[in-house]
Amino acid sequence: MNRKRVHRIYREEGLMVRLTRRRKRASHLRVVPPQPRQLNERWSMDFVADTLLGGRRFRALTVVDNYSRHSQIIKPDFTLTGMKVVAALERVARRSGYPQMITVDNGCEFASKGLDAWAYNHGVKLDFIRPGTPWRMR
Repeated sequence: MNRKRVHRIYREEGLMVRLTRRRKRASHLRVVPPQPRQLNERWSMDFVADTLLGGRRFRALTVVDNYSRHSQIIKPDFTLTGMKVVAALERVARRSGYPQMITVDNGCEFASKGLDAWAYNHGVKLDFIRPGTPWRMR
């Protein structure tokens, strides 16, 4: 049964619905990463999404060097899989070198085996932000 139906039936019967409170999980130790001091020390990577005039959605992979604030690549596509992310990163790395660390969120494309293997093979550390903290991408 769905939640709205349960609330409606309880209201009709004059009963009170118990609200369950979410349990607060223990927070991890918050370590603020130091500001990068050179090019290719730390990149940030995320997706932006938009809709075309016809209603079809597309996404764009954005990769930014945190030191220079230079956008390394913006890769638009309708479907961006982990392997397409790896191909885009490889193209950028051929042009400007490999980063030491890439800050990413917990999306399935960034947690894929392909990206993990690419990062391991090239000595790149993947820094996953905590869920619900998009401002830590800086």
